[in-house]
Amino acid sequence: LLERVALISPPDFAPDLRKLALSYDDKIYANYEEYIVKLNQENTWDSLAQINYGDYTRVTSLVIDKYNDAYLSVDYRYYPNYYYNKTIMTNDFISFQTLFNTWENLANNDSGYVFFGSSKMYRTTDRGNTIEEINNGITNLNAYTIKVLDFNEVYVGDYNKLYLTTNNGDLWHTIPGQIGRASCRERVCSGV
Repeated sequence: LLERVALISPPDFAPDLRKLALSYDDKIYANYEEYIVKLNQENTWDSLAQINYGDYTRVTSLVIDKYNDAYLSVDYRYYPNYYYNKTIMTNDFISFQTLFNTWENLANNDSGYVFFGSSKMYRTTDRGNTIEEINNGITNLNAYTIKVLDFNEVYVGDYNKLYLTTNNGDLWHTIPGQIGRASCRERVCSGV
């Protein structure tokens, strides 16, 4: 399915698609800077939204849950040097709900959980209505990435440690060994 994307030209207004997200019904979503697009059956891109907060906006993370709700982490700027971020969700790409006034790494799994993490870990299973803090076993988190590598294996890599949960975040285990930014990239970010 993703090979199909490589052969398709990006839309004119978003020449360099960055993040890809696959929905539960096998639809492909992508973003470029502030634009969110979806691949249609004619193998062209439909524009879904242009996220605009301030002078400059950039979507840095995108996942689609089992209800086809989109979760996005957004960086934005007002004036030359005032930078902000937030994590938002939408089910229609018209109205957006702020979940966090911080930037969060995002991941989701086949059980319908959406995971959020930066200085703490959170999850939702009910379309963002309830967001639970899930830090049992995690200390001093500075999350670099969250990856779901198997149906029930969720990894969180920070700059010093690698954490694993096999029960959707109820309990996290530290993976032993020397973990640094390079190791995190090799073990988690590459999907190995």
